[in-house]
Amino acid sequence: MSNYYRKFVSSILQSLESAIIVCSVEGEITELNRTAEFLLDLSREELIGKSIESIRTKLGSIIDLLSDAIRIGETITLTDQHFDAFGEKHFDVRITPLREEKRKRLSGVILSLDDITRRKKLEQELKSREQLAALGEMSAKVAHEIRNPITIIGGFVKRILASSDREKTEEYARILMDELQRLDGIVGEVLEISRRKSRPSEEEFDLVSVTREILAGFEEKATTENVKLVLYAKEDRIEYYGNKDRIKQVIINLVQNAIEASDKAGQVLITLERRIDCVSFSAKNGGKTIPEETLKRIFEPFFTTKTLGTGLGLSICKKIVEEHGGEIHASSGMEGTVFTFTLPTKKFGRFELEKDTDS
Repeated sequence: MSNYYRKFVSSILQSLESAIIVCSVEGEITELNRTAEFLLDLSREELIGKSIESIRTKLGSIIDLLSDAIRIGETITLTDQHFDAFGEKHFDVRITPLREEKRKRLSGVILSLDDITRRKKLEQELKSREQLAALGEMSAKVAHEIRNPITIIGGFVKRILASSDREKTEEYARILMDELQRLDGIVGEVLEISRRKSRPSEEEFDLVSVTREILAGFEEKATTENVKLVLYAKEDRIEYYGNKDRIKQVIINLVQNAIEASDKAGQVLITLERRIDCVSFSAKNGGKTIPEETLKRIFEPFFTTKTLGTGLGLSICKKIVEEHGGEIHASSGMEGTVFTFTLPTKKFGRFELEKDTDS
């Protein structure tokens, strides 16, 4: 019966697709399967009884982890490992201490190498297809956004060519300039959203005064829309260390959206707050409630519920905030819609930077 079970276990070991190498606590190879022989290009006779160090040239630093697994008595798992000796192949590696049931002590260690090369190639191919699909979708949306102003420009160029009226020609020229600026804005937004994330340049500035300047700039628009702008800040100054122009871009976008989304005779409440480890900015309006499904997608590139617009404004805001190590989110209910972003002072705050030059 003992021989039967020994042969049965050996049969299972030899049929495994993973390469299995068993070592004693002294580092002597005591067992391996056919997959391991094929992988190492060495026969069983050449390896049994030899030191595991004899195949260091093939397994590299993995050999050192065998003694670590025995020392701590725990399984060590490594994913997506590459060995120069095996060419382009990639492996998941598992090093498991081998225990004796009766004595409950470690008698060795099992090294398992699972070839994941095919799976990795499939994952890379799938990722490549997803990127191509995303690129195709983005290209289609950009083409759609650009086509409208191009059509308008083409129409007014024909009118200019057919008109001898100077006043009409000047009017058409102004419309052409507006559409060209619109085209330039679309291209700028697309370039911004496709730009690689990077650590922004930093300078010290006061968020409260920056916000006041922006609100003053929107005063005329708010009056036209019959919307009241209200700023609430407990402190007169809230110092921050980051990219002033890019943070202004976020605030401008959120304030503008809040004004446009407000009910007539409504109010936009801007709140600035210094917390323990961050600064917080929120823009609240009393417009229509945004459905949950829309909120989930509202920061996606090209997603918009407006008739005009690229749908890139909020995704650019998200990108800028995340570049500063912050977070942005939106919520909507019966009391209104609130867009909030927080910027960590621990990472970018001036006082923290003075304490830790590595931040």
